[in-house]
Amino acid sequence: MAKTAKLLRQVRKRVRAAEKRGSRWRPRGSDLRVLASVTRLFRNITAKWNLTAEQRMAILGGERVRSTDQWTRVKLIADIYASLHILLPRTADDWVLKENTGQGFNGRPAVELMGEGVKGLEYVRNYLRSQCGW
Repeated sequence: MAKTAKLLRQVRKRVRAAEKRGSRWRPRGSDLRVLASVTRLFRNITAKWNLTAEQRMAILGGERVRSTDQWTRVKLIADIYASLHILLPRTADDWVLKENTGQGFNGRPAVELMGEGVKGLEYVRNYLRSQCGW
């Protein structure tokens, strides 16, 4: 686990460096393995949530994980997934699509907020963390 976290940090540094240079990041070597793992993580979580392709694209902000913004989104998705499974072990995967009466949701499902970008993802993550007492 520590090795994977270290690889993720290294890849994020390279992505940021490419963005600062104004060029596109092109994964090579170990970056490809890390990128494949992150993409698989995103796909697996969103498949468990039964999201449509359009919902996945809205949440990720594109088709592939290629920018620091998208890396942030996948991390937030993983945080949301973990928090849900702590709060609602049996119904966690259904919660994302259900209408929510919690503060800030206004009766909308969490997936709609998450599709609004990083701010929406952060809101859902922080809401769930507060429900966990963190």
